[in-house]
Amino acid sequence: GIAQVTSSPEFAQSNGLVERHIQTVKKTILKMFADGKSLWEALSAIRSTPISGVLPSPSVLLQGRNFRGNLPFLPSELTPRLVPASAVTSELCRRQAKAVFDTPRRTDARSSVLHVGQRVRTLVGKKWRPGAVQSVCKEPHSYFIRLSDGRL
Repeated sequence: GIAQVTSSPEFAQSNGLVERHIQTVKKTILKMFADGKSLWEALSAIRSTPISGVLPSPSVLLQGRNFRGNLPFLPSELTPRLVPASAVTSELCRRQAKAVFDTPRRTDARSSVLHVGQRVRTLVGKKWRPGAVQSVCKEPHSYFIRLSDGRL
């Protein structure tokens, strides 16, 4: 099934993987425009680029073959081929486990747990406002904060 995970709209770093992919797509599109290419060619290049040495490109994962484009391919590469879902899943799980292992654990204030009634400061717009934790949400590191002016 699909599991929805929310992230803070004011803190883009909490959604780092998506932000990184957006940055990659934007840079690729800007480079293609600088070379006089169209948006279609830029998106085709992104879809045809392999994810890693083990995982094929998004076009191969989606349709089982490389898209025709400006990149030269052997005719055998244009014929449909199935990529086993188990191989993709196991590689993605391996990469995720490696990322968790390689990422240093943070022990600063952002990793601490807040309790109901605890006094905090919350960034509202561009100003920090004093408040208190009213309740804990089911999402990790998410809280309802009652500001000093009564707003929730």
